[in-house]
Amino acid sequence: MLHGLFNGWGGTITCPRSPSYTVADMAAAIGPNAEHRVIGARPGEKRHESMFSLVEASFVVSHGSHYVVTPQTGRSSIEEYCEATGARKLSSIFEYDSGSNPERLSVEDLRLLISSEMGGGL
Repeated sequence: MLHGLFNGWGGTITCPRSPSYTVADMAAAIGPNAEHRVIGARPGEKRHESMFSLVEASFVVSHGSHYVVTPQTGRSSIEEYCEATGARKLSSIFEYDSGSNPERLSVEDLRLLISSEMGGGL
């Protein structure tokens, strides 16, 4: 949670690597016996959340369990950031979004996560 505070430079954006899940799976995890009505997307609503785009990807580095979007202009370069922090440039360019993220949480995974956050109760 404090990765950006300790490793960020002016203008960097820190994106944690985390699994994706659907709203429907979250609803099933929280209220398995409740009625779940699908009403569809509202106008302008996004289907997936994008953490960084293909345009930004050439300025993204991998740093531990996070991706860091480095500034495209400014006082320092992506190479300087990597050298100073131990980050690595991405080996390939890709978009990081909830739709293409290969890591997924199942309904059971979500139940376990929620239960652990609530001290064992769901």
